[in-house]
Amino acid sequence: VSDYDVLEQIRSKYTKSTDSADSADSTVSSTKASSLTKYEQDALKNNQTAATSASALTSSLNALMNKKTYETSNTNTAENVKDTVSADVQRFAKDYNSLIDASKKSTASGLATATKYLMNTTSRYENGLKGIGVNVGRDGKLTVDTEALKNADTDTVKNLFSGGNNYGSAAGTYVSLAQYYANSAVSNGTYTSSGYYASSGQYSYTTTA
Repeated sequence: VSDYDVLEQIRSKYTKSTDSADSADSTVSSTKASSLTKYEQDALKNNQTAATSASALTSSLNALMNKKTYETSNTNTAENVKDTVSADVQRFAKDYNSLIDASKKSTASGLATATKYLMNTTSRYENGLKGIGVNVGRDGKLTVDTEALKNADTDTVKNLFSGGNNYGSAAGTYVSLAQYYANSAVSNGTYTSSGYYASSGQYSYTTTA
């Protein structure tokens, strides 16, 4: 069974459970909407942060996967392309680390698993990433050696991220699933410490110090 198949099973189970929760807990949601505990506020805030982080990572990864990112023209010189790719790699590393942090705080079902598989995939491509100045730390987070990245060949970055059967396509599977789980938690709500189902669409909240 592949990593993707495992996550698809989780996704299917999660979809069914949240659909059931929406139906069974609609009355509970309406009667409990008058107030939110700090736990509920924090859960909703953390899930929104996770959704934002996943969306940002999707965007930065897509930029590196897009073949047009690496194309030169009369107005887009090789030097400009190199600068753009360097900035995109640094943005990807930043967004990647943000998702790791967000997944640890989120109550989104399946997000931690998707993030774990993403990190495992990154570890498998550690040597290739190191070749463009991106290092994988013991905590799984990415650090960028800007000088090494500056000296890296643009085609090497392209081969690592753009096209099929490479890091970009492998990571993209789990980034997409991470975004799915995070967005589902924001759309469908989260179970609270009291056992109530809090739908983010029915509550407005303010953060507390």
